[in-house]
Amino acid sequence: MGGKLSNILKILLFLALFPAVSFHPAQAEVLTIKESKSLYGIFDVSAARFIVEPRYEKLSLVEGNIYKAVLKGRTGLITVSGDVLIEFKYHDLYRIGKHYLAQVDFDSTTYGSPQRSGNVTTITKYHRIEYKYGLLDAEGNIVIPIEHDLLRPLAYPVIFEAGVRTHYEPTSQTTREARFRYGVVDINNNVVLPIEYDRVSLIKNQSGGNKLVLTYSKAGGPPQTMEYNVKKGSPEARGPVNPKGKVVKYKSGDRYGFKTGSGEVVAEPVYEDAWDFKNGFARIKKDGKWGFLSESGKTVVEPKYDYVWDYSGGKAKVRLDDGRTRVIDPEGKVLEE
Repeated sequence: MGGKLSNILKILLFLALFPAVSFHPAQAEVLTIKESKSLYGIFDVSAARFIVEPRYEKLSLVEGNIYKAVLKGRTGLITVSGDVLIEFKYHDLYRIGKHYLAQVDFDSTTYGSPQRSGNVTTITKYHRIEYKYGLLDAEGNIVIPIEHDLLRPLAYPVIFEAGVRTHYEPTSQTTREARFRYGVVDINNNVVLPIEYDRVSLIKNQSGGNKLVLTYSKAGGPPQTMEYNVKKGSPEARGPVNPKGKVVKYKSGDRYGFKTGSGEVVAEPVYEDAWDFKNGFARIKKDGKWGFLSESGKTVVEPKYDYVWDYSGGKAKVRLDDGRTRVIDPEGKVLEE
């Protein structure tokens, strides 16, 4: 009895010396997208403060700590801390697995649609924007060049359906629908099937994904089939290649330059923006204007245009400050007005 009483006294003495302490778990960080003055940022509800200031016209969660944002009308990706993952230079970005389908403005067209009411005919004008598509990796590196009028996965991440726009057909008094030729490219933009068919589709995915069967046809012709074998070490496992000697874009601070795969600098990082080389030329932006650079690092067309498009067939389309467009040759001479 004495032992039990002694133990009770010890407990009472301990409680007197050490009053009860409440333990509270650390409050979890609760994040949400919040608007302020028509702009959006990332708000920490638990701390009642913005951790990314509201500066974006649009903001949406992609996954985890990655957000898609629109800044000055251009789309990019940011982290939860506000760091830029993919720069703000795209019309839109669409997530496909571990990649992003990039959409850029390519051209715009205005067309008229006549409408008759009694004896009066009026022409209503409509504005249409055309886009180009390509594929980026999670860090914004170009995997499939942004040069296709249409691009969508057939068997991701192995092959993609690619299309070239041929013409528009009226579907009503006010709408025009694009018509395409289709083909297939792999994730390194190698042509699997030439872009010249009216229909392309994947009909079988065999051998655990190691063999793909495609069907394709031209208008009025019989359907044909082909097999595409996905070999070990296939392109989707390698990603973009940077062999020695190939000139690629690199970033230093907030400027872009060009260097070879061995690290030799071809053009110092003095450009505000730049695109990868295509057909021997790269688009460069300096002092707010666009021009072209050759793989030797020579400026072949001085940055003086409001915007430029890639060379194709020895010609490039350029836009003047007043919105008019021209076609130039590789030396910058105007071919078409």
